Order: sequence, then C-alpha cells, then structure tokens
Amino acid sequence: MVQHDSLPPRSGLGPPRFGIRALFTIMTIVGAAIVIWQWVGPAVGMSLLMIALVLFAHVAGNAMGSRLRDTAPMDWHRPSGEEHSHDVGRLKRGALCPDEHFAPVTHLSHRVPLARFLLIATACGGLASGLAGAWFLHWLYPRTANWLTLLVGGCATGAIGAVFSFWLLSLAHVFLNAWWQAHRHSEGKKELEARD
Repeated sequence: MVQHDSLPPRSGLGPPRFGIRALFTIMTIVGAAIVIWQWVGPAVGMSLLMIALVLFAHVAGNAMGSRLRDTAPMDWHRPSGEEHSHDVGRLKRGALCPDEHFAPVTHLSHRVPLARFLLIATACGGLASGLAGAWFLHWLYPRTANWLTLLVGGCATGAIGAVFSFWLLSLAHVFLNAWWQAHRHSEGKKELEARD
C-alpha cells in the first residue's frame, strides 16, 4: 500500500471551487454594477468596468502566479534518512539539485527603479497624444469646440497615450534586456566549450 507521505504535492492549478456564498456575492456585484451603469451612463460605466477588470486581472494573476510558484514540481529524491515535509513553502528552490541543472537567473528577477528615459518618453508620448487629440477634436468640430472641450479631450487622449507609451516602451525594454542577456549567456557558453 502506497503511503501518502512519500508522494509529492500535486502541481498546477486545481479546478475552480465556489460555493453558494460566492455565487450570491457575484450576483450582488453584477446587480450593483448594472445599477451604477444605469445611474452614471454608458461612458462612465465603461470606464469603471475597465478599471474593475484591470484590478481583477491583476489580483487573479498575482494569486495564480503565487499558487503556481508554491506548487511547482521539485525533485523529491532525497538521500536516505531524511524525512519528507508536507510544507512545500519551506523547501528552498534548488536545494535538492546542483546549480548547474538550472539556467542562470535573469535580470527580470531583480527589482530596479524605472529608467529616466522611460519616464521622459512616457511624458513625451502623453504630451504628443494630448496635442493630437485636441487638434483632432478641433478639426472634427470646428464650430462647437471651445477651450474647455479641447482641454478635456486633450487630457483624455494624453492619458491614454501615456499609458500606451509606457506599456510599449516597458515591453520593448524588458524584451531587449532579456534578449541581450540570453545572447551574452549563449556567447559565453560557446567560448567555454571552445576552450574545453
């Protein structure tokens, strides 16, 4: 008979579980969202819905990533005489295998402040998109557009442009850094193999 103590924990995400309380909570949130939508209008309702979806995706992604990290498969072949532990969180990653079995740690694991050029480029992208949005609004409605509508439209398009500029530049920055580190690691590995 197989003992459960010698089996590793199941990795990955399990099926979603919810009870009647969670179901009623979701129904209450959906009903409140519909009431708010009818009260504030479709434009503000779409904005609030977008913010809620972004927050939900952030929290759900963080929770799923933490669970996948804590339940990652590990090497459970230990020397004789050592006891198995049920607490996977207490086991250090890589403690059971030598370091050469793993790829080198990338720069993505380091927390660094935002680069100055990234902030400047984001501000420039927001300013350019704000001016373009105000000009397009004036070109679209030359008779009815006043300074207040141009200011509001420019601020709205500037905020959207700043967000997209920051997202695109951050994605390009991370991609180029990861590619450069992978290229440098492969070149160094080729040099070591050539020396051997």
